[in-house]
Amino acid sequence: MTTTLASPLRSFIKEQVEMGNVHSEQEAKAKILEALEELDANELKTADLERSKQDYPKTSEKRRDLSKWIGAAPGIFKTAQEVDDFIRKERDTWD
Repeated sequence: MTTTLASPLRSFIKEQVEMGNVHSEQEAKAKILEALEELDANELKTADLERSKQDYPKTSEKRRDLSKWIGAAPGIFKTAQEVDDFIRKERDTWD
């Protein structure tokens, strides 16, 4: 698990230093450790972790085709011409 979190954490630390939120990488690391220590142990119960694992489908499960939902919800444009007009007006504002 360390290798999967190390890269994003390094990027986050570097970003915090560049943005001026901390003065050094060492300070950023210390703040991260402080935040981790504040986590309540009750938030990390095994039952909660098991339940959260069930929220994500396994890769072996059949994926559902979502294309049936395209266009199913009401949109802000009633016709293709309204969409075209809107896009043309937006393009005109770019110039």
